[in-house]
Amino acid sequence: MLPSAAILLLRGTDRATCSTKLRGVTPMASVVRRGAKFHVKFHYQGSQYWRSLKTTDPEDARHARAAVERTIHLLETGALRVPAGPW
Repeated sequence: MLPSAAILLLRGTDRATCSTKLRGVTPMASVVRRGAKFHVKFHYQGSQYWRSLKTTDPEDARHARAAVERTIHLLETGALRVPAGPW
């Protein structure tokens, strides 16, 4: 998943998580398995988002979580903007 694809996540229960802590820092996003598929959960500008990653592969889910975290970082630093549009 590319960072631009992660922006699309902004539009719009088994708790076996794949998220990890990085040297004491809580991740901005977490991956949760619901049934056979993985979902990503993240917060942005005070709202919580849940989106299906449409994968059953834990490695793909981990990479998608990293892309979401990278996108959130770019949005928060002003390096990227959510495009204006009629959602």
